[in-house]
Amino acid sequence: MSQPAPDSPSPRKLVWAPEAVRVQVEEPPVGVARLMTMAVTTAMVLSWPPIFLVLAGATLVAPAVTDRAGIGATAGWAAQIAVLVAVGTMITAVVRRGRVSEGPDGDTSLRTTALRVALHSVVTGGCAALVLAWHGLGVGQVLVLVAVIVTVVHVLPVVVARVAGRAARRRR
Repeated sequence: MSQPAPDSPSPRKLVWAPEAVRVQVEEPPVGVARLMTMAVTTAMVLSWPPIFLVLAGATLVAPAVTDRAGIGATAGWAAQIAVLVAVGTMITAVVRRGRVSEGPDGDTSLRTTALRVALHSVVTGGCAALVLAWHGLGVGQVLVLVAVIVTVVHVLPVVVARVAGRAARRRR
């Protein structure tokens, strides 16, 4: 039976790997093409369903807000908005490449989060306003729909994430 080495660290003590091992484990940098593909895919998957739900819900609850558009038309509008948002996300991802605004623990400050939400809200609101105005909705209709879309897509997820994060930190 083998005996443990006398200088082995205790099981609870953290031991850092040598630099040679850490270099081998590091992930290679993501190329621009892959970064753009990931940004577009993520933006489409995360923006189209809630935008569609907002527009379909508005059609069912208050048909006058969408000029009595059908569910198919609202799905098309949501897809067009999502494509414009994806293009904006792709451009943002390429411009911000290599710049990380997160702290050492992966958490961002409230100021950084608020600025990021504001920027993305303006982009999403502009894209939604452009598409909805293109389809002939009035200014009041566009403003109501844009306000609800921005709230559902950007504000609510951030509020829920911050509250859940605080609750998780309190439990620790």
